[in-house]
Amino acid sequence: MRDRLDWAGEEQVIFVMPDEGDLLNNEVDLAVLARHADGLRIQLGLVTQEPAVRQKASSMGFPTFLTEDLAETSRREWRRQRIRPDGIGIRAADLPAVFDEVADRRQLREQTLNQPPWRYWSRQVLMLILVAAGLIAAIIGLLTIAPSATVTITPAREKISVQKEIVSAVNPSAPENESGNLVDARTILLVASWQSDLVPTGQAELAANPARGKIVFANLTDQSVQIPAGIVLSTAADQPPVIQFRTNGAAELPSTVGATVEIDIVALNVGLEGNLPPGQIRSAEGDWGNRIEVRQPLPTSGGNVQPVPVVTEADQAALRTEVVQQLQSLAAGQIESALGSNEFLSVESLAINQILNENWSHPVGSKSDRLTLGIEAEISGTVVDFNQATDLVYTDLVAGVRPGFSLTPDSFRFYKAGGTRLNEQGQVVFDMVGEGTMTALVESDNLLEEIVAKDEAEAAEILQAALNLDSEPVFRVIPNWFGRLPNYPSRIEIILDE
Repeated sequence: MRDRLDWAGEEQVIFVMPDEGDLLNNEVDLAVLARHADGLRIQLGLVTQEPAVRQKASSMGFPTFLTEDLAETSRREWRRQRIRPDGIGIRAADLPAVFDEVADRRQLREQTLNQPPWRYWSRQVLMLILVAAGLIAAIIGLLTIAPSATVTITPAREKISVQKEIVSAVNPSAPENESGNLVDARTILLVASWQSDLVPTGQAELAANPARGKIVFANLTDQSVQIPAGIVLSTAADQPPVIQFRTNGAAELPSTVGATVEIDIVALNVGLEGNLPPGQIRSAEGDWGNRIEVRQPLPTSGGNVQPVPVVTEADQAALRTEVVQQLQSLAAGQIESALGSNEFLSVESLAINQILNENWSHPVGSKSDRLTLGIEAEISGTVVDFNQATDLVYTDLVAGVRPGFSLTPDSFRFYKAGGTRLNEQGQVVFDMVGEGTMTALVESDNLLEEIVAKDEAEAAEILQAALNLDSEPVFRVIPNWFGRLPNYPSRIEIILDE
């Protein structure tokens, strides 16, 4: 069908398909035929009764007809299907040149088919040899260039640590700090108040109950004697101290010489002094003359004391120390809450500049269960710039790095060693520690030329001799055909295990 189109010489061609057969049932055949017709700029129509062929052909742009008459008279179908823009395919005027080209191709094919067999096979063998040679060359080149390798090396590492004494000063003076350890500080003032109390530790005895007992009055006359309540009795005046009692009731002595009566008595003063042995109470105050005689046949008892707390100087000193400590702790919390991220407070620098108000609940010597103290004071503290101290220590840390090494990034750690202290000038002094890791410098670019094409053991010796390493290099060659490194430095990658 394509050959018929080559010789048609028309712009429209109709192919009448046989009623029976499977011609053009394959979509590939239809596509090849359509491409060939487009190349010759021929609009090809098909006359066929097969519905399947008509459907496939219409979908690919072929005008289809049931009869030849319809193909010749139906202009609409020709216009509707496969309208191609100008400039596509071959113009009718160019068909002679196309025919000549087709004839030349046919003649060349006939010459090739008619040539002697030896010539054909010699060309085939030569072609096979050339292909084999090219394949061998490609394999050799692949074996030479394709392998790649990574060499993982671990540079030597060493810990480094420095400790430096840092001095902080508020408004440092102009002269240079020769020791290079001075950092800025600032003083913060605030007013705080605190109240606390404690139980006094002093002891005193407080009289609690008077002594009690009984006294016997004897009648020295033959007349009755009325003894009223409240008569004051006392011990002998020549044996101080004189202890006095009083009677608790009235009584009447019978009118007989030697008659007696017993009355309850109680000491006028509370405490232990009223506890007397028998016979100590001897006289009664008042105008009794020689009418009665005072006798104490039994001891008096029941007089006692109880201990009570007393405020001492030590109590006041202890309570004042406690309140001052609480004030400093309160001030430290208030100051630290207002600090920047790069500052810290020297607790040792906290000091009470001025007592604004101090109130004691009891003086020294007072008897009280509780001693209370309230203090309002002005407190100052020194705040130090931590970053400046870190910079000073970092400078010393860098200076301590040995030749051939460099500080490993992100390995630094800075901290205060212990607490702070105050020097004679009142400046805050503390020890700052800087720690880090220094790693050996690795210059491996020039070594790649020396290890190319070497086996792993020899390459490892070269690298260990030239570099300061912690462990042997680790080699990985892909693919490892010959057990050695690639022949080109560009195929070797150095990986630092940091």
